[in-house]
Amino acid sequence: MMPLRLARFRVLLIDFAMASILVANQVPSATAASGVVAPETSSDAVSNEATAEYLDTLASSVPSEDVEVGAVDVYMSDHGVDASTATRNLAIQAAFGVLEARISRISGDALSSTWTHHGEVPVLEVRLKEGTDDVKLVKALSELSPLVVVSSGSDESAARNLEAVASALVGLEGVVGIGVDGSTGNIQVDVSAERPGSVAAEDIVMSRVAQVGVDLESVLVEVSEGPVGDTRRGGLHMSSCTTGFGVQNSSGTRGIITAGHCGNSQSYQLHGSSTWYSMTYQNELRSANADLQWHTTAAAEEGRFHANSTSSSRALTSVVPRANQGGDYVCSRGKTSGYRCGDVTSISYQPTWSGACPNTTCNAVFVRVSAGTSGGDSGGPWFNASAGYGIQKGGSSSYSVHTSTNYFGSLGVAVFYG
Repeated sequence: MMPLRLARFRVLLIDFAMASILVANQVPSATAASGVVAPETSSDAVSNEATAEYLDTLASSVPSEDVEVGAVDVYMSDHGVDASTATRNLAIQAAFGVLEARISRISGDALSSTWTHHGEVPVLEVRLKEGTDDVKLVKALSELSPLVVVSSGSDESAARNLEAVASALVGLEGVVGIGVDGSTGNIQVDVSAERPGSVAAEDIVMSRVAQVGVDLESVLVEVSEGPVGDTRRGGLHMSSCTTGFGVQNSSGTRGIITAGHCGNSQSYQLHGSSTWYSMTYQNELRSANADLQWHTTAAAEEGRFHANSTSSSRALTSVVPRANQGGDYVCSRGKTSGYRCGDVTSISYQPTWSGACPNTTCNAVFVRVSAGTSGGDSGGPWFNASAGYGIQKGGSSSYSVHTSTNYFGSLGVAVFYG
């Protein structure tokens, strides 16, 4: 990838309470954060600095293979932009990946996460840990891009609210998932309307939330119609699920990763073929953090996966850690749903549906995406262009949940690249 040729740019410091304004306007207002005095600015000033010429130059610096071009039509619909803006913004998201690597090196232990805010102009929010007030760090970040904004303490504040809400709601019938809506910092509560008597009524949930002292206006309850739970080269049909990415263990043995809740006895099928090939189960991990298993086959495994095409595949070239997945526009291929895309809405999601994490309570480390899922999709890859994000776990017709690539190592394997 070509280096980003960025001149002197301003970084904006935003308080977490301003996140909703940031999303609404797509360009942030400035305020003080963690004792660092923010320069006076305005949305117009940011818009003038991030000129169309700058945006186009930034987008054009990204190789075409790093852009999820198959998602343009869906991105247009999801974000209300035209085709050229969608294509440009997907390229800018890829450019943010380069910035995130630099941000990580500059910030070190002070960095909590990053979040991509979409709209007419994408914005990359750099979230520093609570109490961070290093002016030199802020200055270093200020040299990166006019599309970068900085906040401090937002992740910790949201985590405290999430812990309180989870303590009140986990185990309550009908509540199937709880997480932080990363774009606003609100708490997302997913409930199921599938069974009579289940908790689909907002007032019941809110009554519990009120008892733990969390501001009710910061809690969003969303009702999922239909079933919610675990849904049954990557992206291929398996007997009951979908193959994910190619992986290998420390001895160099290669295989395919999929979801841990899928049956241990599996076969796979190439697209367009009626032949089924056997797979050999190796190991699985169904923990509070992950839902994974892997199999070997008689074939020579490749570091490739099917994305928006079943006739050709892509080489996997990198993975994106959970802390950098926030707000990204990502896609997946599932046995039933095929190719689908959506926004990452939470990187701190706790599935609470029945059997989500057997014999334990799931931790809030799963990733929620605003794209629905169907039976058979489990185990399929989540990706953007050639970068891997995770393995499909479950969800509903309106959203999906995946295990991040961060946790592959806990299974004793790592992806290999094509």
